[in-house]
Amino acid sequence: MLECHKTTEDEKRIICEWKYDGEYAIYNSIPYEKQVETQRGFANPKNNYYSFCDGATLVGYINLIEKDSEAIFGIGVNPAYCNQGFGKK
Repeated sequence: MLECHKTTEDEKRIICEWKYDGEYAIYNSIPYEKQVETQRGFANPKNNYYSFCDGATLVGYINLIEKDSEAIFGIGVNPAYCNQGFGKK
């Protein structure tokens, strides 16, 4: 069972280092320090990131955004765990 918690600053840095291949390369991120400078991505205070861990292993995260009367969320999975069903969990 995956455990969930608010994403830490260290986890944001780790996630920004994840690199995807092929068609998923569009999800590669710029360095976290650059995001902090511009207040974008993981450093945007409007975003609400939550990490999902299997024990001590960070397998993914979600970004939960409230917009008007809707809740929108994005899912990111550690490239090492893609295609293993974690996105569905």
